[in-house]
Amino acid sequence: MMKHDLALWNPFLRKLVWIKPSTCFTTSDYYGIGYDLKKSRYDYKILRFTDHRYDDHNASYDDEPEVEVYEFKTNSWRTLAAEADWAVDLTCKGGAVMGNMYFIASKDDEQYILGFDFSIERFKDVCFCPPPAFNNYLACFDGDRLSLLQQDEKEPWNSVVWVTNKLADVDVLFTKYFNVSRPDVPALLDHTDMAHPVYFIGEHKRIMAWSEVEVGEDDDKFPPTCIIFYEIDEGGVRRQLKTERHYEAGYYGTFLCGYVYVPSLVSLPE
Repeated sequence: MMKHDLALWNPFLRKLVWIKPSTCFTTSDYYGIGYDLKKSRYDYKILRFTDHRYDDHNASYDDEPEVEVYEFKTNSWRTLAAEADWAVDLTCKGGAVMGNMYFIASKDDEQYILGFDFSIERFKDVCFCPPPAFNNYLACFDGDRLSLLQQDEKEPWNSVVWVTNKLADVDVLFTKYFNVSRPDVPALLDHTDMAHPVYFIGEHKRIMAWSEVEVGEDDDKFPPTCIIFYEIDEGGVRRQLKTERHYEAGYYGTFLCGYVYVPSLVSLPE
């Protein structure tokens, strides 16, 4: 029987716990993890918001997402009366920085960074995004900032990396960090049915990215896929590593092809 619980995993400690939903989990859920900066860093919380506007034909587009917070010290969910007059970018996962979560969202045709402060349990507008690109990827940068990797679907060899100043500053802005314009740079999202790529910015302006690609023949009904690791800098692809092939009878893969995390000795709640 399939388990419909939320998994919390610490790969460094090789520990896994299951969290039951308040009602149910759906394919329209977005998640984030963080903690109250005013209290202990070990009092972790999980953010969950569900936006049915994209998959529920009976719902109005004006319906606001449901927002919940799970608190580990009480082992319970709480519903928040949050005003959610935005739409989160479906193609871009959130990023966790210094105990808070950040997402790419849009409102009134403007694209910007939406933050969730776990200390006060409220959403906040952080800053506007650079001019929009077809594919946007968000990540933590240098421990207390955000990076944004933009890649054009039709011209993937043109990639731009933007970074913010410290998120704790009064005014947060994106500035261009570097760009890559080399013909050997691949599209990190092979097509929309593939798992979305993940990345981080390493030393010496290097993009460390993981991407799912099809590796079968053109006439394969269900071609095998694999995860490829790319190391890319302003000179192009410096390193490329391919994993084992993975076969699926139809697409039932994960939404993301991996996760980037900092090893932690914080034990999971029992």
